[in-house]
Formats: sequence, C-alpha cells, structure tokens
Amino acid sequence: MAGAGSFPAALAAARTGTERGLVSNAFRSALETGQTVGAAAVLLGGLLAALLLRPAERAG
Repeated sequence: MAGAGSFPAALAAARTGTERGLVSNAFRSALETGQTVGAAAVLLGGLLAALLLRPAERAG
C-alpha cells in the first residue's frame, strides 16, 4: 500500500478489510488536511488583500 499512486491502487493493494479501512481513513484525513490548509490560505489571502486595499481607500 505504501507508495501507491492513487486511492484505487491503494485499495486494490489492501489485503484485508482492516487494511482497506486504514486506507480509507488515511485518504479522508488527507482530504481534511488539504481542505483546512486551503481554507487557511484563502482566509490569509483575504486578510492581506484587505490590508493592502485599506490605504487606497483613505487616499481616494
């Protein structure tokens, strides 16, 4: 399973139901982590944009 190139490949390499459960849990965890990191990046980008646009509002 380690080094599998995709989720379906990892599931195919799993020999037992327990291993398939572990693969599913790892995939779910990776998705949650990716979504959390993405949301944080969007939030920080929005805050940075607000910070950069603030002086432009005052000058106008």
